[in-house]
Amino acid sequence: MQYLKPALTFQQQVDLLLSRGMVGDRAEMESCLAQVNYYRLSAYWYNFRRTDQSLEPGTRFEHIWERYVFDRKLRLLVLDAIEPLEVAVRTQISYHHAHAWGPFGYYDDPRSLPAVRRHQDFRDEVDRQVRLSKDEFVTHFRNKYGSHHQAPPIWMATEIMTLGAVLRILSGSARAVRRAIAAPFQVPDQILESWLLSLNMVRNICAHHARLWNRTLGIKPKIPPADRFPDWHTPIRIAPDKVFAVLTISNYLLRFVANGHGWRNRLISLLDAHPTIPRHGMGFPLGWERSPLWSV
Repeated sequence: MQYLKPALTFQQQVDLLLSRGMVGDRAEMESCLAQVNYYRLSAYWYNFRRTDQSLEPGTRFEHIWERYVFDRKLRLLVLDAIEPLEVAVRTQISYHHAHAWGPFGYYDDPRSLPAVRRHQDFRDEVDRQVRLSKDEFVTHFRNKYGSHHQAPPIWMATEIMTLGAVLRILSGSARAVRRAIAAPFQVPDQILESWLLSLNMVRNICAHHARLWNRTLGIKPKIPPADRFPDWHTPIRIAPDKVFAVLTISNYLLRFVANGHGWRNRLISLLDAHPTIPRHGMGFPLGWERSPLWSV
C-alpha cells in the first residue's frame, strides 16, 4: 500500500486536531506542536482515540501536554537513577572478572565467558567499540601497548563498551563470577541480570526521548521469590511489565550505590506536582508508599 499522507503545516496540524474533537487554545497548540513533533505527541492522546480517529469528548490539549511534560520529567529522573547504577555495575563486572581471569581474559580466553556461544563475535564487537572510541586513555593504550595487546584490559574496555555489551560479560561469565558481581546488591545473580537487562531497555527508551510513563515493558524484570524476599510481594503486588517495577528496582539498588540519594523523595514530588496523571498505567498499586521497599 502506498503512503499518501501529505506533510502538514503546524496550522494544519492544529486544524486536524480540532476537527477530531481536541479542545484547546489554538495559539498554544501551534506553539507546542512546533516544539514537539505531532507524531511523537500523538502517543499521549492515543488512549483518547476512537475507532474513527475522532477523540473522546472533552479531550483537552492542555491535559495531553501535561502528560508529555510529566513523561519528560520522569525520563530524566529515571536516567538520573540509572547513571550511578550503571557505573557501579560496570565496576563490579570488570573487578570480579579481572580477578578471576586476569586483565585480558575476557578477550583472549573463551573459557572466561563459558555462556557466550560465539566468543569471536563478542571479540569483534569489542574491537568495533574500541575502534570507535575517541577517549584519550584508549589512544594512549593503543600507542603504548597495541603491539602486544589487541584489546585494552577489561577495566578500560567496560568504560567504552555499550551497557548491552558489558552485560554480555555478566551473562556469559561463570556462576561464581556472576554471584560475586551480584553479592553487593543482595539479590541472586539471575535476578540482578534480569533487572539490568530491563534497566538497559528503559535507559535506551529515555535516551531516545520515547514515551515511558504508561509503557508496557518488553523486557520484564524478574520479581525475587516470596520465600526469600517477602517485601517484594507484601503488602503490595508488583507487576513486572509496568514502569513501577523499574522504579522500585531503581530505588532498591540505589540504597547500595548512592546512600542518601533522595531519589525516592524526588519521585514523590514529581507525582505530587502532577496529580491528574493516571498512575494505574504505570503500575502503581494502592498503598505503594507503605511498602518496605519504599521506606525512607
